[in-house]
Amino acid sequence: MRQHFSALFIAGALAPGLQAQITINATDNVPTIGHSFTYNTAAYAAAPAGGADQLFNYSTLVATGSSTFNWTDTTAYSHGGLFAAAGAQMMSTNGTDTVFYAVTAAGLERAGEFKRLVVFGNNVDLEIVHTNNELEMSLPLTFGNMWTDQVDGTVNSGGSTGTRTGVINAEADGFGHILLPGAPFGVPVLRVHTVVQDVIQIPVGGQPTTITHKRKQYDYYAPWLKMPILSVYSDSLISFVTVVDNSIRWMEADPVGLQELADGPLEVSLAPNPASDQVQVQFERPTSANATIVVADAAGRTIASERIASGVLRYTL
Repeated sequence: MRQHFSALFIAGALAPGLQAQITINATDNVPTIGHSFTYNTAAYAAAPAGGADQLFNYSTLVATGSSTFNWTDTTAYSHGGLFAAAGAQMMSTNGTDTVFYAVTAAGLERAGEFKRLVVFGNNVDLEIVHTNNELEMSLPLTFGNMWTDQVDGTVNSGGSTGTRTGVINAEADGFGHILLPGAPFGVPVLRVHTVVQDVIQIPVGGQPTTITHKRKQYDYYAPWLKMPILSVYSDSLISFVTVVDNSIRWMEADPVGLQELADGPLEVSLAPNPASDQVQVQFERPTSANATIVVADAAGRTIASERIASGVLRYTL
């Protein structure tokens, strides 16, 4: 019998106290051109405390909308060559904001961005090209890892040109599992907390203007996905007017749906099925790092979980 993770869920949830640490790496967690991810959105609420083996309970979130992020080649943007020159290999856009990325030996680096703001009912576009890319996620990454990186760039807006100078500080500050709306059980995650603080100097109306920017974000990564399962973010620009963009966004809660967003989701066969004592789990291809078997009952309660080494094709449970 072939089945897609019903009572047996690969890389799924762990009950509190059982979650092993997770390592995030470029192979499993960095998107590539052609990927597309749809998120539900909800009103902003402060993220809970981090730490080891935490239950991050977001099960009561109420969706207020949705947003789709498409990863494409930089040539899809009118000034894509500017960002390609800064090292960008691809970009992510949701139709309003566009971020340009490079995957390097250090990790996932932000090479620049296009952001559209609404100020007093008018659109204000900021196009930022980095001269020193922002290390958004150091890779590989596991609980307790920290990093900092200088952020520098040029800013274009409404025919004016300015500068951007700042710093990003980041830490993988928690791990455990996360509960999403409608999910029967949790999903193992590593949480990454980033804080970007920078200053933009640019003429506005012919007058030198200082804009203070701060982005604070918590991203929850499963070991097999290409984007965070859930993000809590607050982004503010302060000058003669304050513009704040904050929200929570999360992927569809169905664990099968989450798994199918990974490259080539695993299928398994079980023998015997049904089984009363032990069962042979046969994978269609070798398991990757951080693979976990979770057994849940009909009510979705986790009753057993076991970590599996990478490269396994058959496992006795």
